[in-house]
Amino acid sequence: MTLPKFRASLKAGQAMVLAFFYLAIVVMISLILYTKVIHFRTFGASSILNEQAVSLAEAGVEHALFQLNTDPNPLSYHGDDTRGSAPDFPGLVFGQGTFKVDVHPIVGAGGDRKITSEGCIPNCTNPKAKRVITVDAAMGPISIPFVLHSGEIGALLEIDPAAQVEGNVYSNGDACREGGCHLLPFDIVNGDVWAGGTTNLTVSGAETEGADYLALPNLDVDSFNNQAFAGGADGFTIYCGGSHSLGPRQIVSLRVEGTCGPTSLTVTGPIHITGGLTVDQDADFKIYLDESFGSTSTAIVVDGTIDIENVEFFATSASPTKGFVILVYTGDSATPLVHVWGNFVFFSVGNARIEISNNDSEPIQGAVLAAQLHVDHRSIINYDPDLSSIDLPGSGGPWRIIRGTYKIGK
Repeated sequence: MTLPKFRASLKAGQAMVLAFFYLAIVVMISLILYTKVIHFRTFGASSILNEQAVSLAEAGVEHALFQLNTDPNPLSYHGDDTRGSAPDFPGLVFGQGTFKVDVHPIVGAGGDRKITSEGCIPNCTNPKAKRVITVDAAMGPISIPFVLHSGEIGALLEIDPAAQVEGNVYSNGDACREGGCHLLPFDIVNGDVWAGGTTNLTVSGAETEGADYLALPNLDVDSFNNQAFAGGADGFTIYCGGSHSLGPRQIVSLRVEGTCGPTSLTVTGPIHITGGLTVDQDADFKIYLDESFGSTSTAIVVDGTIDIENVEFFATSASPTKGFVILVYTGDSATPLVHVWGNFVFFSVGNARIEISNNDSEPIQGAVLAAQLHVDHRSIINYDPDLSSIDLPGSGGPWRIIRGTYKIGK
């Protein structure tokens, strides 16, 4: 008569087994969900740290661009402002993390730089998260918006009454006709004139007196000189007739004689003349920029005296903008530019007084920039619109990231 009790006990045991079974399932599901939550939280925290590391690396890139725009001369440095080779440099603390920056020149890229920036949380010595960004950087185009621009504060920009200027003019001093600002206006400027002082020029556009100081465009002469030196060095160079090519090259001096007929020079890279540039009065000298430059320009830098006559300059035929040979003068001596014409761009980075003299049959199509300027009798200077934005490796506007070079890694 005990069978019913056994069946009752069996039913109770089965219920207990089922209860444990369902409890095990609930516990297992709970563990799975808990693991998922922990994994999600860990993944989320890791993602946040990685995003912060990316932001720090990007801040390092911005820091490097700022340093380049502040002082572009050092070719390489770490981001500690010491400009030294510091492989053990721990980085700069920024917010809750650290970034390390390294900038080096790109060989054969005309002065471009490669920026490598590490963003680390909390530091780069023992990081919980780390991201590395690499970009290539280059200087932006240089802009020459004025056909004549005198850069010295208070200096006089003089234009002879018989001269003609096509384009806008900027003087950080007075802009007047030859003989002084007290004379009646007579010169012709087909454009606008800005003068830090006064002006009595006859203009077709607007006249602004008391204008704010406007510095000459940024020109990194050292970059041109370094590129020229990398191409080798020669001594005294003399051309007398024939066709020649030169650049990149450093030479002591260049003289062009006029007794051997027409002479031409094709510029194939930056040229640094540590001494003087002389072109004889009876010479017929033409300077071309090699067509391989396309829309890119380059420079001839002269440290000594410039004494040139009868020189015609040719830009490339590239479209939409031409490439120019820019004649750069670093000295302070008064310099006459007699009978120069064509695609002529002259840039004096010293305190020299530059005197321009050509004739109405062979005008200048370019621009002249110097501390002090004098435009002589019958000279005609026309602005070339392509100068509003020219590609000049090693010089120009602010450093910027080259599109398509942004890379990110761990």
